Amino acid sequence: VWLYRWIPLESLSIILKQSAIEHNDFFIINNRNNRYFNFDIKYEKEHQFEGIIYHLKKNNNNLDKTIEIKASSICCNSPTYSPQNAIEYDDLSSFFESDNLDNSWLCFDFKEIKIKLENYTIRSFDKSKNQGHLKSWVIEASNDENKKDWKIVDKHENCDLFQGQNFVHTFSVQNENEEEKFRYIRLRQTGPSWSGNKYLNINSIEFYGTVFF
Repeated sequence: VWLYRWIPLESLSIILKQSAIEHNDFFIINNRNNRYFNFDIKYEKEHQFEGIIYHLKKNNNNLDKTIEIKASSICCNSPTYSPQNAIEYDDLSSFFESDNLDNSWLCFDFKEIKIKLENYTIRSFDKSKNQGHLKSWVIEASNDENKKDWKIVDKHENCDLFQGQNFVHTFSVQNENEEEKFRYIRLRQTGPSWSGNKYLNINSIEFYGTVFF
């Protein structure tokens, strides 16, 4: 059981120290006064794709209750191109693909959790150069339940870092307010891919930063 772990207040400092030392341990802690705690999950080159979603998956038997992944569209309405593919980090052949539409997006709803985003990692899908790879995009964040009030926290145009099979790169977000934390985070394509079409294709995406419960 992962979602809530109730502990005596006197045990708090011990668990906090343990969570800082043991990279693979991840805790959600609450006390009798309903004071919530936050945990840093920093990007580490030697632990690629072991960020926020990795830990949510590892410590939760029912991930759907903690995070929901949606897309503006799914290519051919086929489960082959499901948004879920974007968090299957050990699978290099599957990928998410949208329909051939402007401003296609992939959105993560963290529900009861909020994220202060610092970095994110993208891996290109399993195709060669000029085969529809991501070229121009923004990372947007929001706390609006209707998701109308998006803030751009990172932006790239004509980026050639994903011009190949399973290319990986990690970016730092350009968040001006370090105290801002968000429930919704989405990747939105803002121009044609490297093949000139409007399909949004990625193998994987992962986020890093501070998690608030």
